[in-house]
Amino acid sequence: MSDTDITVIKNNAEKQQQASGDHAAAGGADAAKPAHELDSKFGWLVVFGSFFSLMLSIGTTTTYGIYLQEYKLVEFPNASSSFLSWIGTLQFVMMCFFGIGVSVLCERVDTRILSGIGAL
Repeated sequence: MSDTDITVIKNNAEKQQQASGDHAAAGGADAAKPAHELDSKFGWLVVFGSFFSLMLSIGTTTTYGIYLQEYKLVEFPNASSSFLSWIGTLQFVMMCFFGIGVSVLCERVDTRILSGIGAL
């Protein structure tokens, strides 16, 4: 590279810095602020909402043994345990299978809307 090439590159970099500085100055103090503060009430609501959503979806799958005992003793006393275990297996398989489609929807639609629909 010649000295003129280096000078042109430096001048272009300086112009870009000035343009970005002018853009931030035009926006005022709000231009540098994030959309939501890091430790805001909204952030904690998202954390607790995510916790409860995962607790309900994954928790019911992992605690199936409690339900199996109820099914075996009260609901279906004549059914074998291996037959009743298909209930929990199908529950887990459906959660994983539908998770593929829901993850695609989460990319295209707001997650809050999908969680609300799922709550119904």
